[in-house]
Amino acid sequence: MPVIAVVTMSAAASAAPSPDAPSPDARTVVVGSDGPVSVAYNCVSDPPPAGYVSNETSLGIGVIHICNPNELYDAVLSAGRRTDSQFGWGTSHGFYIGDGYCLVLHKWNGSHWIPQGLIEGPTRVVFHNDPNQSYDRWALRGLYRC
Repeated sequence: MPVIAVVTMSAAASAAPSPDAPSPDARTVVVGSDGPVSVAYNCVSDPPPAGYVSNETSLGIGVIHICNPNELYDAVLSAGRRTDSQFGWGTSHGFYIGDGYCLVLHKWNGSHWIPQGLIEGPTRVVFHNDPNQSYDRWALRGLYRC
């Protein structure tokens, strides 16, 4: 199945740029307890939050296990899967959405999902540890061409 949501052009995964070749057009957004903030650096210094990313879209999305400033993402998370169950990761540091795609990021606050805002690609989202949570849960929803 093509992995359209994680490439910088509408292309099949086999024609996609390598995840270790960041797009010069991609921006990085850090999401913490105060919501998303654009940043000039590529990774946050604190360790990745314990938790998972849930891909609740119909396409694969690039996800970050441990943030590396030289890579956009570490693996492609299949539609309808979570990073803890698909990869066995105890932490997830973020995700990448390619050019031409938008989605809404949600965060679990302990009782319900809270929208964190619209993410428009190309963007790499890096999660900050939330001091109010011991286990962070993120959901990617509503993917569409924008």
